[in-house]
Amino acid sequence: MRSLIAGLIVAVLLFAASLMMHDPYLSYWGNGMVALACLGLSAIVVGALISGDRVRAGYRNETQEGQDERMSWATKLFLFGLPNLVCLLFMLTMTQ
Repeated sequence: MRSLIAGLIVAVLLFAASLMMHDPYLSYWGNGMVALACLGLSAIVVGALISGDRVRAGYRNETQEGQDERMSWATKLFLFGLPNLVCLLFMLTMTQ
């Protein structure tokens, strides 16, 4: 839950900065990069971007604690990037 709140704070700060500077591209680039980085890292940590053979090999060699920690990190990264993605989509729909 803290990751979601932290992501929301970052999204609001970037949105407020873009409004104060009268530059919507700051919000596009800032929120877009944060969302892309967090969601991309989340996919990498979860193992969504690798082949099935590597997933099976990793599953057999990894402990339950390691899997839980990896999924926890992936969830935190996803929740941090989600508000930034929502803010980006909001900005894109409001300007067009």
